[in-house]
Amino acid sequence: MAITGVGSYSSVYENTYGAAREYTQRLKDVESVMKWADNYHKSAGSTVIVRHDYIDENGNLSHFAISVRKDALNEKLRKEAQENAEKQIEKSRENARKKTEQLSEQLEEKAEEAKDKGETLLTEKIGAAKDGKIFLDNEDMQTIIAAAKKENQGKADNKKPVSPGTNFDMQI
Repeated sequence: MAITGVGSYSSVYENTYGAAREYTQRLKDVESVMKWADNYHKSAGSTVIVRHDYIDENGNLSHFAISVRKDALNEKLRKEAQENAEKQIEKSRENARKKTEQLSEQLEEKAEEAKDKGETLLTEKIGAAKDGKIFLDNEDMQTIIAAAKKENQGKADNKKPVSPGTNFDMQI
């Protein structure tokens, strides 16, 4: 960090008391401006690497600084946010697994109930049949068909979809 001043500027103010006092006050002002600039860079979260101040022959101050921003706090917050996001993702995956298991159990129970209902209906009709002949009305047939569909639905859900050309074998 450097301050450069023009030699003629200081020699002009050395001759008179009022000018010397003004010169001294100007240097104090420059010092306070430098402190203000340092505090500004610190508050912005950056570190000053190079700084150069220049006072010309009219007493005007020119300031030049290169600073680098270091986001140590932001890096820490980003890391915590990433960990929290991973935890939330894992929780949602676990909840999805539980819901999937519950739904599959419910589907299996419904399929079993429908299957049992269809089988019960058929065993009752066979038990009440004369000469091995059973008669089913529309309602009975709908119950049996629904039971068969529910039984097949549970099996079809476990199969993976077949893409076109999967079972295509060609020999030349």
